[in-house]
Amino acid sequence: MPDARNPIERWRRIGRILPRDVRERIFEPAFYDVARAWLGDRDARGPVPFGVRVLWTMLGCVPIALPRLVVHRGRLTKLGRFAGLAAVGASILVTLLIVLRPYLGYGG
Repeated sequence: MPDARNPIERWRRIGRILPRDVRERIFEPAFYDVARAWLGDRDARGPVPFGVRVLWTMLGCVPIALPRLVVHRGRLTKLGRFAGLAAVGASILVTLLIVLRPYLGYGG
């Protein structure tokens, strides 16, 4: 079991936000590369703190993770269904406002 008091393990937990396949295939190997470089060569660290490097690594995974939050194994997830319904609802609302504009008493 990883030591929860270890600051590197605490930073690794930020990957829990990502879907599991993205986290296991992309984020964790990249995270351990960053951690190994950070712990291994103190001269190569540079001015960027470890946490910023981890956050930057996670942000690099976000474009891969976003589609997987909406579609999983060819089916919409709950978030995908909600986003689809919200888009349809917004479209209907805008269409109604355009059609009813002359009757609502505002606009030019």
